[in-house]
Amino acid sequence: MSDSFPTRIIKHIKDGICAYSKIALWKRNSAGSYTPASALASPQIFADDNASTLTGLRGGSIVSDGSADAYIANASGVPKKVLKAGDSFTFADSVVSYCGDGNDIGFTWDGTRGVWSQAAANSEIRYGVDGAGIDQRWYGDTASAALVLDQSIDALLFEGVFSVRGIRYSTAGATAITTTRAMTLADAGGVFTVAQSSAYDIDLPSPTTGAGCRYIFQLVSAGAFNVTITVAGGAATFEGTIVNDVTSVIPATGATLTFASGTAALGDNIEIISTSTSKYLVRAVTSAAGGITIA
Repeated sequence: MSDSFPTRIIKHIKDGICAYSKIALWKRNSAGSYTPASALASPQIFADDNASTLTGLRGGSIVSDGSADAYIANASGVPKKVLKAGDSFTFADSVVSYCGDGNDIGFTWDGTRGVWSQAAANSEIRYGVDGAGIDQRWYGDTASAALVLDQSIDALLFEGVFSVRGIRYSTAGATAITTTRAMTLADAGGVFTVAQSSAYDIDLPSPTTGAGCRYIFQLVSAGAFNVTITVAGGAATFEGTIVNDVTSVIPATGATLTFASGTAALGDNIEIISTSTSKYLVRAVTSAAGGITIA
């Protein structure tokens, strides 16, 4: 090597580790010649253990030509492999990869399990940005079984034999209704109890998302007051059937459902499911004629 490419063989012994490294401070220009580090504004440090392997630091970053493993010593001086030879950036088993000034989020792979950890409670990981998400696909053990989040249609899909078990719906508000209540789309899927302790209205949201919004109301305390169910702004109508012990099945269509004063009885119930953006399907059961009405 020429004088413009200074080299030094250094024997470094630390914590029982012995290694020989060839240290070169240089930069190669476009013509293929080398400039000594003393002439560079930002020297670049490379360490190579043979003539064809280059690993080291460039502008504060780890650099490797991929032909050899690269290591970084931890606080105790023990080397940890961070780059494997080849075209991959690989952390060894049980090495934590952190993000954030305070090591806020870390990821560890122990050989069989990957774990995300957090320094502060209630940290958040986002995929994509609001209005431009990222499709996600989670495969099961059976071929063609997958859980898919399709961002373009805003849907969570279950493909093949992939299924959901042990699901329980939660609501945005209390499930016991005893006074005027404005329901929301976030309440969909809930089962609500109704008490006729006073006269009030339960206002369902307009089914702007189309089919699938479902609400169940069960009378648990009968009384001398009407409790009505309507749709906010009259944006949708009810259509379906009311079943009772006397007249059997009554076609139901209208804008107002009522648990009738003095007639509705314990256990009477109404199931309401949106079928479009302007209509709710009604299935009601009452133990007395006129216990649940529609108008």
